[in-house]
Amino acid sequence: MLKRIAVLITTLGFVLNAVSPSFAHRPDDVKFNHLTQEDGLAGNRVRAIVQDNQGFMWFGHWDGLTRYDGGTTVIYKNDVDDPNSLSHNLVSTLTIDQQGFLWVGTLGGGLNRFDHTRQTFTHHRHAPDNANSLSSDDIVSVYQDRAGTMWVGTWGGGLNRFNPDTGHVTRYQHDPNDPTSLSGDKVVGIYEDREGQFWVSTFHSGLNRLDPATGQFTRYPVDPKTEQSLNADWGNNQNFYEDASGLLWFTAKSGLYTLDPETERFTRQPYAAPTVLDPELRGILVDQTGTMWVNGRHGFARREPNQEQWTHLVNNPLDASTISASDKITTYQDRSGIIWVGSWCCGVNIFNPSPAKFTHYKHNPINPKLLNHPSIQAIHETSDGLLWLGTESGLEKVDRQSGQFTHYLHEPTNPHSLGAGTEFLAIDEDAAGNLWVGGAGHTGLNRLDRTTGWFTTYRHDPEDVNSLSDPDDSVLSIQVDGDGSIWVGTRAGGLNHFDPITETFRAYRHDPDDANSLSDNNVRVIHISPSGILWLGSWHKGLTRFDPQTEQFTRYQHNPNDLQNSLASNTIYSIHEDATGTLWIGTSAGLSRLEPTTGTFTNYREKDGLPSGNIRGILEDDQGYLWVSTNRGLSKFDPRGLTFRNYGIHDGLQGQEFAASAHHKSPAGEMFFGGTAGFNTFYPNQLIEDSFAPPVVFTDFQLFNQSISLGQQGSPLTQDISVTNQITLSHNQSVFSIAFAALSYWFPEHNQYAYKMEGFDQDWTWVDSRRRFATYTNLNPGTYTFRVKASNSDGYWNENGRALQITITPPWWQTIWFRSLLVVSGLGLITGIYRWRVQAIESYNRQLAAQVTKRTYELKIAKEQAEAGAYELKVAKEQAEAANEAKSTFLANMSHELRTPLNAILGMTEVLQEKVVGQINGQQLQALQTIERSGSHLLELINDILNLAKVESGLIELEYAPVAVTYLCKSSLAFIEEQSLKKSIQLHQKVPSNLPDIVVDERRIRQVLINLLNNAVKFTLAGGHITLEVEPLPSDENRNQKYLRFTVTDTGIGITPDNLKKLFQPFVQIESNLNRQYEGTGLGLALVKRIVELHGGQVAVTSEVGVGSCFAIELPYIISELSDPSSQIVPESSPATPESGQSTAVPLILLAEDNEANILTFSSYLRAKGYRLQVAKSGQATITLAQAELPNIILMDIHMPDMNGLTAIQHIRQLPALAEIPIIALTALAMTEDRKRCLEAGANLYLSKPVKLKQLVLSIQKLLTQ
Repeated sequence: MLKRIAVLITTLGFVLNAVSPSFAHRPDDVKFNHLTQEDGLAGNRVRAIVQDNQGFMWFGHWDGLTRYDGGTTVIYKNDVDDPNSLSHNLVSTLTIDQQGFLWVGTLGGGLNRFDHTRQTFTHHRHAPDNANSLSSDDIVSVYQDRAGTMWVGTWGGGLNRFNPDTGHVTRYQHDPNDPTSLSGDKVVGIYEDREGQFWVSTFHSGLNRLDPATGQFTRYPVDPKTEQSLNADWGNNQNFYEDASGLLWFTAKSGLYTLDPETERFTRQPYAAPTVLDPELRGILVDQTGTMWVNGRHGFARREPNQEQWTHLVNNPLDASTISASDKITTYQDRSGIIWVGSWCCGVNIFNPSPAKFTHYKHNPINPKLLNHPSIQAIHETSDGLLWLGTESGLEKVDRQSGQFTHYLHEPTNPHSLGAGTEFLAIDEDAAGNLWVGGAGHTGLNRLDRTTGWFTTYRHDPEDVNSLSDPDDSVLSIQVDGDGSIWVGTRAGGLNHFDPITETFRAYRHDPDDANSLSDNNVRVIHISPSGILWLGSWHKGLTRFDPQTEQFTRYQHNPNDLQNSLASNTIYSIHEDATGTLWIGTSAGLSRLEPTTGTFTNYREKDGLPSGNIRGILEDDQGYLWVSTNRGLSKFDPRGLTFRNYGIHDGLQGQEFAASAHHKSPAGEMFFGGTAGFNTFYPNQLIEDSFAPPVVFTDFQLFNQSISLGQQGSPLTQDISVTNQITLSHNQSVFSIAFAALSYWFPEHNQYAYKMEGFDQDWTWVDSRRRFATYTNLNPGTYTFRVKASNSDGYWNENGRALQITITPPWWQTIWFRSLLVVSGLGLITGIYRWRVQAIESYNRQLAAQVTKRTYELKIAKEQAEAGAYELKVAKEQAEAANEAKSTFLANMSHELRTPLNAILGMTEVLQEKVVGQINGQQLQALQTIERSGSHLLELINDILNLAKVESGLIELEYAPVAVTYLCKSSLAFIEEQSLKKSIQLHQKVPSNLPDIVVDERRIRQVLINLLNNAVKFTLAGGHITLEVEPLPSDENRNQKYLRFTVTDTGIGITPDNLKKLFQPFVQIESNLNRQYEGTGLGLALVKRIVELHGGQVAVTSEVGVGSCFAIELPYIISELSDPSSQIVPESSPATPESGQSTAVPLILLAEDNEANILTFSSYLRAKGYRLQVAKSGQATITLAQAELPNIILMDIHMPDMNGLTAIQHIRQLPALAEIPIIALTALAMTEDRKRCLEAGANLYLSKPVKLKQLVLSIQKLLTQ
């Protein structure tokens, strides 16, 4: 029955509160968060609350003790197997002493002192046979005075004075025969005033004052007849409050009282009980703001400073933000100012008494005189300060001064009522004070005459072109311009201009054939710039600029190919023009800023800090900040610093989702934002952020994802992790985690964290409250410092945070002592070896000394023999060097003597075959070709002999340079194209196009490839195939160098196994029929092998008689750093002949040559090609003739009488008139050093004899064109 009465009282109190005039116009500014057993509490019945020195919150329950850090809980209960556990689960009172220890009073288990460093409880119990023990195990109140003495009130055992250092107890108990004794033994409250007097409250036995010096009590009994005495039952007062004047405040069964300790006068203070049935108050709390909170058996109330009116807080089943229960509660305020309210049934209620950032007006379904609908769609404040709201059911007028709400609804039988509609989205006021209202769903355009209260509705008439153009009468936006005209945006009828004088509409619609028309017939938003320009936002077609003077439309739309510079989305919710003239557009995908000069956009999205990209409303405060409403809260944007500060429900917002048209700024700077659960009002410059820097604590330490506790085997903890500053881990404890918490309790889920392991992490790691831990694996041995810092829900940071030094010990083989042992052992070993070696050397020296005499004689004889041998070696060396020099001289002379007549022979055959001196018949041509082949064969023999001789004597030097592989192959194949064409042999090339350049001696490797290709052509029958293939070879375990393989494969006659063995020997030719047709020197393959080996490569051959042969050379693939596979080297083209525009004078050539056959050959051919010719037969004659004739070019033979060609070139280059004349050096010397000497002397070009006359003419043309 009593329970039913309590429920009735609560419900009745809520109803009275809901309809009370004093609260009818006030927003609900007391909102609670809740913490229950489902959140981790030991139980929902909360008897006591306290905050310890670290910042943890502690709750005493009927079934244990809970520690709370804002996210996780730790529950402490009695464990019969653990003597250090809580003595009893029925917790009645909690307090923190001056040393930071937690004292826990229990009913039935005595008093507990909790040591948070060791996580252990020390028990203080009643012992019947020990008068120095507590008087009872039923503890109901604990208090520590300024001297550090603990005062313990018991239920039935009186009061105990307890010294925590000595354990001494002094008992104070009721003695019916002693009027100076305690008035009752059920002590529920204890307090020391500023004078050092102790006030002791007993259960239904009155108030007592204790003089600690005498140990005597003064009793204050209840005397209903005396006005200045306690005139009502004392009840169950559990705490006191002493104000600045020294008055003592307390609660009694029938009300609120003060006591003046000096006059001992009691005064009953005004207090309006929530119900007539509320008989008893039990506790009092005055918070940091001066607000007084009192709690009773069936009620909870607050009174703000300097106010007489009490606010009674009761549970509203329809509002989760109200208090969960208001009976039998306990209250506590933590250091940050948060009020904690423990209930008898429903856990903990949490309230922040700081002024709410945002005032919240919301719908109350029980009171129809208040806001009639929770969803606010439009807000506008008129010039007289009245607030007008568009809802889903009608129009609301709010007089915030009187708290009066006026509802305007559609009445079907009243033609002057508001038009019918489902959402009222647009409100504006004209200069005459008329209100213009529109909405979706047949509302039309409504004009409210505020003097009469009548509405005039303008609708679409299909018979009238001057009526509203929307066929559904849906009006989405309204703006009154400076001329008094009304601009109306419709859902499907485009833009309408309404003239209130003629009451006619003019429509602007979308024309799909006109790119300069309105972009869409849906006009969701209208903004009028100070210049008169209209900016229009549509639902799907972006932004449009409209100039009413020119009636020109300009479109701005989202471009998916230009996300950075185009509009963020084509769905527009709001448009705002700031004080600088910059246009801001709220879209469904972010906030866009239009650059008016370029027509480009800058977009801000969630990644930039917005809570959501769905931007509903935009307002600008007086400091230039933009306030942006979204579907996930409100955000303050700094356009200068490009930073966002986001607000959510925990800041007092009506909800997460706001409406697109429900935003307004008053002339005074007050802002209004509406949404799905009412609307908020605030002044931006009056917002107060929470500046409480939350303490940061460590809450857990884990190894391999398992929590580690004190005393656990292998635990590195010597005390609780919350107070640990240093920890040492072994190297095999390689995976560990540290949990942490910011002890700020107002919406702790919005606290932010950053952590860093100094010595390992380079930067801070930022996390939210969902990840309040850090995990590290396999850190190297060493010392690190783990730091964590945190912020409260308003973003105020504790930059100092918390630090933990972590030392990871190395394994034994990495320790200093082990390394020292190694050093000592090494030194000992070295010393031992040294001593052994010294002894061995000494023994060896003795043996040597014995042999010295014997060996001295032998050495004397050997010396004489060596001197004789050295003389013989010297003579042999001189003879060998002379022979080698003679050989080189012989080879050079032989080359010169053979090349000189060959030049005439081959040159004359070329002259005759080109019919320079007259016509020849076929038989003569065949004879000339035979002579040419024989001469060429002889030249090849000479070249091979010289090259092989240079290779074997070590005189050849490779000239390394990068060359394109493709070019090297193409230029080599070009040499055999004509031969293969004559024999109808098909040439194939398999060369990857993306090969990097190779660094080789290009001329030598081309010589190798041409030799192999020539052999392939020689020994391949008509109609066969020849393939040149290149492939890179990867490095392997036998070769760490990459190689490039060149393969020449033919379908020729093949080679027998016997011939393969002697294939690369000099002057050896295999036996075959083709050999008789194409005789060679037998030196080509030997030269190939030597050149490839000089490059560090190798040659291989496979062959099958009648099938063909395959020659492969593998060269080290040294890649040029400048190689670019995409751009291969292309051989130069032949010199171009002079163009028609150039001089037509016949060039004069000066030929310096002493051999008559060569003179005849050169002169016949060159004159036949159209050149003039002068001949000089010595070096001096050449200089003289060149000065006289000034030839266009000089052909200089090197070996001439009187003065050789090199000296002549050097003299010519010293004469200014002749210094620029091109000179071609002609010599029978074919060594590399010969070419070098010619070019260094000043020659432009070097040709070795015998000279191809065609090549000579091309070289002349090239030099003349240059």
